[in-house]
Amino acid sequence: MAVFVFSKNSDDKIGAVVGIAENQSVLDNNWDHDQSNYDLVTVTDDLFNDVRLTQKEIVSKNGDTVNTENVSLAYNYRAGLTAYINKQLSEMNAWLERNPSKPLASTITTYKNYISNIDVDTLITDPSADAIHDTSTGLFSDGTPFNSSLEKYVEDQGVTAVHSKQLL
Repeated sequence: MAVFVFSKNSDDKIGAVVGIAENQSVLDNNWDHDQSNYDLVTVTDDLFNDVRLTQKEIVSKNGDTVNTENVSLAYNYRAGLTAYINKQLSEMNAWLERNPSKPLASTITTYKNYISNIDVDTLITDPSADAIHDTSTGLFSDGTPFNSSLEKYVEDQGVTAVHSKQLL
């Protein structure tokens, strides 16, 4: 069973999630905080993977119940996906600098190396200046969007994806 970490006494508080771990052992071996200062909620592996792959987003929790929302992502512009990749790389580099010997470091390094080599130009064709934007769907009349989370895409390529909330 996976573990979600929330701020202490954070029932019904939006955005109180601190981190997520595949299981208690991963949490114990990669996180140096006093766990008694946080609310730990055990969740199913399916929910963990939905959050890890950015298919669901954690909204809040109430006791042992985690409230989530479904996520539907589309990157219409290369710049948007590139900015997201750069943000992830920055967060992972900072984590690896502080935690080079943690067990999770090798998985993070593999993921980081993979996303740093993604050619965004092969995934997205920006809409033209004349493209019409459909506000109801968020799509443009031309261009090719990237209709996935980065994490889900990478996982589908056979590489274990790492969500930023796993950087404990």
